[in-house]
Amino acid sequence: MISSAHNVAAQGKYIAIASTTVETKEPEKEIRPALELLEPIEQKFVSISDLLVPKDLGTESQIFISVRMMRQLTLRQPVMTLRTSIRG
Repeated sequence: MISSAHNVAAQGKYIAIASTTVETKEPEKEIRPALELLEPIEQKFVSISDLLVPKDLGTESQIFISVRMMRQLTLRQPVMTLRTSIRG
């Protein structure tokens, strides 16, 4: 959540992002518990995008992306895995 302290929202307003990996045919229902925590919501935008994954581990393209990082509560293991991929 970010606010006016970050110079991206008006004083007293907040910007939040709630996301999930879609598992049902009702993705908005999946994030409802998170949205309820954020109420009252003045304005909401819903966007559903395909999940893209890297074509290689980065060794050929030299582009290192950790897909797992998005799903982790702690970043230590995904960061260490990514570090190992980069260093070889």
